[in-house]
Amino acid sequence: MLNTKGNRITYFGHSTFSLTTPSGQVALIDPWVMTNPFCPQALKKVARLDAIFLTHAHSDHRGDLLALAKQHKPKISASFETCLWMEDKGFRQETCPMGKGGSQKIGDFEITMTHALHSNSIEDNGVRHYGGEPAGSAIQTLTKDPIRSRIRMSSR
Repeated sequence: MLNTKGNRITYFGHSTFSLTTPSGQVALIDPWVMTNPFCPQALKKVARLDAIFLTHAHSDHRGDLLALAKQHKPKISASFETCLWMEDKGFRQETCPMGKGGSQKIGDFEITMTHALHSNSIEDNGVRHYGGEPAGSAIQTLTKDPIRSRIRMSSR
């Protein structure tokens, strides 16, 4: 049995997961929720969202990023180039750009960007933009327990 140290992991279908810490903070990995045909209806309404961790910006991973960012104003961790695109969309205060090997703390989460073999582009109104390199993530929740919970995600 997986000991999540009080953290909750929820699978939304395809590539989307949420992580909820014991304090109630919520992060989404690859936020394809409302328009995701694989997401159960009961999960399509996101009540709280503190952070988004985006592995790459293909539509089946980026999905509902803009709508969720507008609704909840979460911190958004993604590649530098994808964050530049997000800033152009009006989310300058929310972006947390990263490069591979870098780590940062976002609320109850610590994320380290890792290497992934894939591609990354952003389709925006029929135009494709370079989104930087795709990435994986090693995510730790920061709890009072000295043993941190670690989750590894890769883009595919």
